[in-house]
Amino acid sequence: MATCNICGKTVEPLISFPTGTKVCNGCARAHGLALPSMPADENIILAPESRIYMLDRDLSFTGAPSEPADVAHWRDEWTRFCKEVFREDVDLSDIRIPLNPGGYDWVLFLLPWMTQNRLWTRCKDAFGGHSDLGDDLDKVVPTHERKVTDGAYAIRIRPNAEVDEELKNRSAIWINQQKRMTMTLPERLVLEPWYSWKFNDHLDRKNITLCAGSRSSGGRVPSVDWRGGGLCVRGLDPDDSRGGLRARAAVS
Repeated sequence: MATCNICGKTVEPLISFPTGTKVCNGCARAHGLALPSMPADENIILAPESRIYMLDRDLSFTGAPSEPADVAHWRDEWTRFCKEVFREDVDLSDIRIPLNPGGYDWVLFLLPWMTQNRLWTRCKDAFGGHSDLGDDLDKVVPTHERKVTDGAYAIRIRPNAEVDEELKNRSAIWINQQKRMTMTLPERLVLEPWYSWKFNDHLDRKNITLCAGSRSSGGRVPSVDWRGGGLCVRGLDPDDSRGGLRARAAVS
């Protein structure tokens, strides 16, 4: 077994390159790449025009993954945001910021004190709004692809005020079947106050973010949008799909 040069995990199988870079299937999928299945001991060399070969060339891995060039900016910005909005002093120096595969220019930090209830209370107090799932979101929406109870983490998303066009008309069931990594409800609830703090505006005024990375205890999929002058949280059926309902792709 060998180490993936993106996530740093020791897993197999890996896609290997002449330069020595090795990438696991999980990271390849996170970067939106469809890769062939393969035996654990088989190395695959992709053509120079393939996206993952370009990733290898552009990042110039030499062993352990290097940090993205914008880490200092994002750590400083989120340190100020946490202090000014939540009155929390934070140290983000040990949290790995994922590499940017291209176009994922916003970084979000999720910290252990960022419970859904605290984030929702902050949003509701600051902006007004309504939750069809009630106000005890920690209890009602217990399942997430990524959890702060497992440790603080960072993700990257696309810098879009309106949710990603590419995932319109795609249900949570389809997203799960395709193993696409998308935003969870806690991530969407911290994105709103950060966006308001930074840009003095609100997200999803025209469309709805499907939080396909989360599930309620009854199996419903949370959604978030700006409607009627406030932030709205709803629970949808997993097979719900329409043009204005879209998940936000994420990289972790």
